[in-house]
Amino acid sequence: MKRAETFVDTPSGRQAAIAPLVISASRATDIPPFHAEWFMNRLKAGYCVWENPFNTHQRQYVSFEKCRAFVFWSKNPVALIPCLPKVSERGYQFYFQYTLNDYAETGIEPCLPRLTQRIERFKRLSEKIGRRCK
Repeated sequence: MKRAETFVDTPSGRQAAIAPLVISASRATDIPPFHAEWFMNRLKAGYCVWENPFNTHQRQYVSFEKCRAFVFWSKNPVALIPCLPKVSERGYQFYFQYTLNDYAETGIEPCLPRLTQRIERFKRLSEKIGRRCK
């Protein structure tokens, strides 16, 4: 199936862009804890630029024109939680793929909050968005 295409107006001119219905955000970069402000600014702009992390010359504009939902992959969405009402106000739905694993003893993820904190944050997120998020 071919992706929908459109154009976005950028500071450097009009650019071709893809326009997906669902955007799987933050799989390569954990947007909720580290880039919530950036994400909100991109929502206002109506587009973002995706760059291949393995080939920085491969870039693609992504329009939010047809987007209905964002999927956030995170272990620590606390910074994005206060922004979620604004995301909804703009007409977008969202879904969180929340991972709870504990690698504290291995040192694999040294910058994550402790597991107990992440569990509490998961509960806070669940209470905020509910099980039938709209």
